[in-house]
Amino acid sequence: SGTNTDGEGSLDPILGLIKEHKGLNICLLGYGGAGKAVAAFLIKNMRGSQNLKIFNRTEIKKSLSDPKVLFLSTKFLSDYIDSFDLIINATTVGTKESLSESPIAIELFSKIKSSTLIYDINYDPTKTRLMKIAEEKGLKAINGLRMNLIQAVLAYKYTNNTSLTNDQIYRIMNS
Repeated sequence: SGTNTDGEGSLDPILGLIKEHKGLNICLLGYGGAGKAVAAFLIKNMRGSQNLKIFNRTEIKKSLSDPKVLFLSTKFLSDYIDSFDLIINATTVGTKESLSESPIAIELFSKIKSSTLIYDINYDPTKTRLMKIAEEKGLKAINGLRMNLIQAVLAYKYTNNTSLTNDQIYRIMNS
Protein backbone atom coordinates (compact mmCIF):
# COMPACT_ATOMS: atom_id res chain seq x y z
CA SER A 1 0.00 0.00 0.00
CA GLY A 2 1.07 3.60 -0.33
CA THR A 3 0.02 7.15 0.21
CA ASN A 4 0.64 10.57 -1.28
CA THR A 5 1.98 12.99 1.32
CA ASP A 6 1.83 16.10 -0.93
CA GLY A 7 -1.46 17.41 0.41
CA GLU A 8 -0.89 16.61 4.06
CA GLY A 9 2.68 17.95 3.94
CA SER A 10 1.69 21.10 2.08
CA LEU A 11 -0.73 22.23 4.76
CA ASP A 12 1.78 22.18 7.60
CA PRO A 13 3.34 25.60 6.85
CA ILE A 14 -0.08 27.26 6.43
CA LEU A 15 -2.37 25.28 8.74
CA GLY A 16 -2.28 27.98 11.42
CA LEU A 17 -3.37 30.60 8.90
CA ILE A 18 -6.20 28.40 7.64
CA LYS A 19 -7.46 27.57 11.13
CA GLU A 20 -7.17 31.12 12.53
CA HIS A 21 -8.89 33.00 9.70
CA LYS A 22 -12.44 32.03 8.89
CA GLY A 23 -12.94 34.23 5.83
CA LEU A 24 -9.87 33.37 3.78
CA ASN A 25 -9.97 33.62 0.02
CA ILE A 26 -7.53 31.02 -1.25
CA CYS A 27 -6.05 30.68 -4.73
CA LEU A 28 -4.53 27.41 -5.89
CA LEU A 29 -2.51 27.57 -9.10
CA GLY A 30 -2.31 24.19 -10.81
CA TYR A 31 -4.41 21.07 -10.61
CA GLY A 32 -1.92 18.37 -11.56
CA GLY A 33 -0.80 15.64 -9.17
CA ALA A 34 0.43 17.88 -6.35
CA GLY A 35 -2.34 20.42 -6.98
CA LYS A 36 -5.04 17.78 -6.58
CA ALA A 37 -3.50 16.59 -3.31
CA VAL A 38 -3.18 20.15 -1.99
CA ALA A 39 -6.78 20.92 -3.01
CA ALA A 40 -8.10 17.81 -1.26
CA PHE A 41 -6.45 18.73 2.03
CA LEU A 42 -7.41 22.40 1.72
CA ILE A 43 -11.06 21.47 1.19
CA LYS A 44 -10.92 19.06 4.12
CA ASN A 45 -9.54 21.79 6.41
CA MET A 46 -11.48 24.84 5.20
CA ARG A 47 -13.51 26.53 7.87
CA GLY A 48 -16.44 28.93 7.94
CA SER A 49 -16.64 31.30 5.02
CA GLN A 50 -13.36 30.33 3.36
CA ASN A 51 -13.35 30.07 -0.43
CA LEU A 52 -11.02 28.21 -2.78
CA LYS A 53 -10.51 29.08 -6.41
CA ILE A 54 -8.45 26.58 -8.39
CA PHE A 55 -6.83 27.88 -11.57
CA ASN A 56 -5.46 25.57 -14.23
CA ARG A 57 -4.09 26.03 -17.76
CA THR A 58 -6.31 23.31 -19.16
CA GLU A 59 -10.04 23.21 -18.52
CA ILE A 60 -11.09 21.17 -15.53
CA LYS A 61 -14.26 19.28 -16.31
CA LYS A 62 -15.15 18.70 -12.72
CA SER A 63 -17.43 20.30 -10.25
CA LEU A 64 -17.79 19.81 -6.55
CA SER A 65 -20.96 20.03 -4.57
CA ASP A 66 -19.19 22.61 -2.40
CA PRO A 67 -20.11 26.10 -3.66
CA LYS A 68 -17.02 27.48 -1.91
CA VAL A 69 -14.74 25.73 -4.42
CA LEU A 70 -14.55 27.03 -7.96
CA PHE A 71 -12.48 25.71 -10.90
CA LEU A 72 -11.31 28.35 -13.40
CA SER A 73 -8.95 28.79 -16.31
CA THR A 74 -5.75 30.69 -15.56
CA LYS A 75 -6.89 33.30 -18.08
CA PHE A 76 -9.35 34.52 -15.40
CA LEU A 77 -6.71 34.91 -12.67
CA SER A 78 -6.52 38.69 -13.21
CA ASP A 79 -10.25 38.99 -12.45
CA TYR A 80 -9.77 37.64 -8.92
CA ILE A 81 -6.12 38.34 -8.00
CA ASP A 82 -6.98 41.30 -5.75
CA SER A 83 -9.26 39.20 -3.53
CA PHE A 84 -6.85 36.51 -2.33
CA ASP A 85 -5.40 36.18 1.16
CA LEU A 86 -3.34 33.12 0.26
CA ILE A 87 -1.93 32.16 -3.13
CA ILE A 88 -0.49 28.66 -3.47
CA ASN A 89 1.57 27.69 -6.50
CA ALA A 90 1.31 23.96 -7.21
CA THR A 91 2.60 24.24 -10.78
CA THR A 92 6.14 23.54 -11.92
CA VAL A 93 6.47 27.05 -13.37
CA GLY A 94 9.67 28.55 -12.00
CA THR A 95 11.53 25.26 -11.69
CA LYS A 96 14.02 23.46 -13.93
CA GLU A 97 13.48 24.61 -17.54
CA SER A 98 11.38 27.64 -16.54
CA LEU A 99 13.55 29.31 -13.88
CA SER A 100 12.91 32.79 -15.29
CA GLU A 101 9.12 32.37 -15.35
CA SER A 102 6.38 33.00 -12.81
CA PRO A 103 2.87 31.51 -12.80
CA ILE A 104 1.60 35.04 -12.05
CA ALA A 105 2.29 37.73 -14.65
CA ILE A 106 4.44 40.49 -13.19
CA GLU A 107 1.84 43.18 -13.94
CA LEU A 108 -0.67 41.38 -11.69
CA PHE A 109 1.50 41.74 -8.60
CA SER A 110 0.44 45.38 -8.22
CA LYS A 111 -3.14 44.15 -7.68
CA ILE A 112 -2.26 41.65 -4.93
CA LYS A 113 -3.12 42.80 -1.39
CA SER A 114 -0.08 43.61 0.75
CA SER A 115 -1.27 41.09 3.37
CA THR A 116 -1.46 38.18 0.91
CA LEU A 117 0.82 35.23 1.60
CA ILE A 118 2.48 33.66 -1.44
CA TYR A 119 3.24 29.97 -0.93
CA ASP A 120 5.23 28.20 -3.63
CA ILE A 121 5.28 24.49 -2.82
CA ASN A 122 8.42 24.17 -4.95
CA TYR A 123 11.75 24.12 -3.15
CA ASP A 124 14.27 23.92 -5.98
CA PRO A 125 15.31 26.61 -6.45
CA THR A 126 14.73 27.77 -2.88
CA LYS A 127 13.56 31.13 -4.27
CA THR A 128 11.57 30.82 -7.46
CA ARG A 129 10.89 33.79 -9.69
CA LEU A 130 7.40 33.96 -8.14
CA MET A 131 8.91 34.30 -4.67
CA LYS A 132 11.50 36.84 -5.75
CA ILE A 133 8.90 39.08 -7.38
CA ALA A 134 6.59 38.73 -4.37
CA GLU A 135 9.35 39.74 -1.98
CA GLU A 136 10.37 42.67 -4.21
CA LYS A 137 6.74 43.86 -3.99
CA GLY A 138 6.82 43.56 -0.18
CA LEU A 139 4.75 40.38 0.04
CA LYS A 140 5.53 37.53 2.38
CA ALA A 141 6.56 34.42 0.46
CA ILE A 142 7.44 30.91 1.61
CA ASN A 143 8.71 27.90 -0.31
CA GLY A 144 8.12 24.16 -0.10
CA LEU A 145 11.21 23.20 1.93
CA ARG A 146 9.22 22.66 5.12
CA MET A 147 6.58 20.78 3.14
CA ASN A 148 9.30 18.52 1.75
CA LEU A 149 10.65 17.75 5.22
CA ILE A 150 7.15 17.15 6.59
CA GLN A 151 6.58 14.67 3.74
CA ALA A 152 9.70 12.80 4.85
CA VAL A 153 8.43 12.81 8.45
CA LEU A 154 5.06 11.46 7.34
CA ALA A 155 6.65 8.81 5.12
CA TYR A 156 8.84 7.64 7.99
CA LYS A 157 5.90 7.55 10.40
CA TYR A 158 3.69 5.66 7.92
CA THR A 159 6.32 3.02 7.11
CA ASN A 160 7.91 2.40 10.50
CA ASN A 161 6.48 1.03 13.69
CA THR A 162 7.52 3.85 16.00
CA SER A 163 6.22 5.58 19.08
CA LEU A 164 7.93 8.83 18.07
CA THR A 165 5.62 11.76 17.40
CA ASN A 166 5.78 13.72 14.16
CA ASP A 167 7.41 16.59 16.08
CA GLN A 168 10.13 14.29 17.44
CA ILE A 169 10.81 12.82 13.99
CA TYR A 170 10.88 16.35 12.53
CA ARG A 171 13.46 17.50 15.09
CA ILE A 172 15.66 14.47 14.40
CA MET A 173 15.45 14.92 10.63
CA ASN A 174 15.97 18.67 10.82
CA SER A 175 19.09 18.54 13.04
